[in-house]
Amino acid sequence: MNKKTTGPMEKIHAAFEAIPEQESIEDTKADLRAIGINPDTALQRFQKITQQKLKEHRLAWMEKVPDQKAAFTKAKTAVSGALSWIGRKPEEIVAAFDQYIAGQDLKTAMAFRNKKDLSIEDKAKILDSIKILKAEKDDPK
Repeated sequence: MNKKTTGPMEKIHAAFEAIPEQESIEDTKADLRAIGINPDTALQRFQKITQQKLKEHRLAWMEKVPDQKAAFTKAKTAVSGALSWIGRKPEEIVAAFDQYIAGQDLKTAMAFRNKKDLSIEDKAKILDSIKILKAEKDDPK
């Protein structure tokens, strides 16, 4: 929670912080029962709510997938009409690949530093993929 409020989670946290560390589990359970809270039921409910919230958070990315897939497909379709690097002269591919790497930031250039043995076909595929990603990035949606 980002809000500075005294909602239920803050009250639970404050209650747990107020429990002395040397207090036994049985004493804590007895204190909870004294104020009308069944500790076992409350713990099960808390675990159920927490698991549900974690599952929602973990699966939230799935809601974005259709939009991202559509944008990628659109970009791929737009670029597929353009000339692919596959089938071009090897010298052109190597020159374009080296030019791309030279123009990148250090992090990207370092990722390819040990890739001197990439085949011409792999370099062409990488260049095609870069073209698709750039088209997707430049698409104003």
